[in-house]
This record gives sequence, C-alpha cells and structure tokens, in this order.
Amino acid sequence: VHQTLAYMDAEAASLFLLDEPSGKLVCRACAGPVHITGLCIERQQGIVGRALSEGRVQLVRDTASDPDFSASVDRQTGFRTRSILCAPLIVKGQLLGALEAINKRQTGPEENAADGLFADADRDFLQALAGMVALAVHNAHMTAALVEQERMKRELDLAREIQRDLLPQAAAATSPIHGINLPANEVSGDFYDYFALPDGRIAVTETTSSSTTDGNYSSDANLMVMDNTSKSATVL
Repeated sequence: VHQTLAYMDAEAASLFLLDEPSGKLVCRACAGPVHITGLCIERQQGIVGRALSEGRVQLVRDTASDPDFSASVDRQTGFRTRSILCAPLIVKGQLLGALEAINKRQTGPEENAADGLFADADRDFLQALAGMVALAVHNAHMTAALVEQERMKRELDLAREIQRDLLPQAAAATSPIHGINLPANEVSGDFYDYFALPDGRIAVTETTSSSTTDGNYSSDANLMVMDNTSKSATVL
C-alpha cells in the first residue's frame, strides 16, 4: 500500500478485502495521514463497493458530485477526500477486494496534476497495480489454505493414532472374540473392548457415535456378556 501511495503520487491509499464470513469489505492496510485499518463497510457501499459491483476501475475527480461517496470517514478523521481512484481486485473471475488511491498530489507535469485530480493514465496504472496485488492476495489465501490443510492432517493423524491405541490388541487365534474398526473417513467415533469376568464369561463393550442432520451428535453404548462354553451371548 505504501508503494501504491508513492507510485500513484497520492495523499492516501488503502487496501480493502472481502471478508467471507460477514460478506463485508474490510480495510486491511492503509497509508497516508489517517489510519483506517480495520474499517468495515458493506460490500456495495461507496466508491469501493461500486468498483466491485461493476468490476472496473472507478475514477472520481470530484467526490462532492458523486452520489455514492460517503463523507462519514472524512467527518470522523478530519481528512478531506477530493478525488478517488479505485480498482477491483479480481483473479479468475473471483472478487477479492479493491485497491484505492485518494487525492492526487498537486505537483508534477501530468495532466490534471496541478489541480490534484487523477488522469486517465493514473487509472490505467492503478489497474495494472491492482492485477499484481490481486495475484499476491490470491497466493496468500492459497498458502493459508494449504497450511490449514496440513494442520488438520496432522491433527487427524494424531486422532487416528490415539483411537488405535484405545482399541484392544489383536486376540489370539483361539479367542472367541475378534474385532476390527474401519473408519468410513479418517477417524471414527466407535470403540470396543472386552475382558474376562471372574465366572469365565467374557464381557464385550461397544460405543458408537454418529452425527444427525441438525448438526448434533448421538452416542450409544452396549454391553454384551458371552458364555465362553455355550457360545451364547446376552445383551445388557
């Protein structure tokens, strides 16, 4: 953002990104005399929202005559916004946010520079900058997603190992009890165990868990006692 400020020869610049959970635009970085990082606006609010809605660069040379311009931030900060140049951040048709430059400095030989207004050349340049910024943001999102996937994989591997350690060891070939646990996905919510009772019978315990359509979980626990002589079993 600081480089955008320098390249565009502007008084202020800001980077707004779409927040997926809320659907709002959030200022993630800014440069200039006022600090607006963290500012949240509706997706279609202001010049930034219009840039996303129309999917093209917005060049506003006089904010006072633009019906979409909101002066609320100016009133809060004391900063005076005269002109705005805002480019949407788009990668493969996906809207990521917007890059905004505010108030062309009143210096330089460029057309409109003397009166502090952005020119058509500034619009083309910001659009090129926005393309590079959009790719950087997209790559950052992809990297974060890969890191999260790796974290989840490590946690699933640990959960699978813990579950395997909680299951009974393989029984001898002569044992009347044999069991196997095969998760449908990575980890199941089912456990079983067995142990011999003092009278020679064998107790088998089983716990099963499942998710319901409303997002809740249900669990069932069963205890079965097996007569090792008659091979009959009683479910308790």
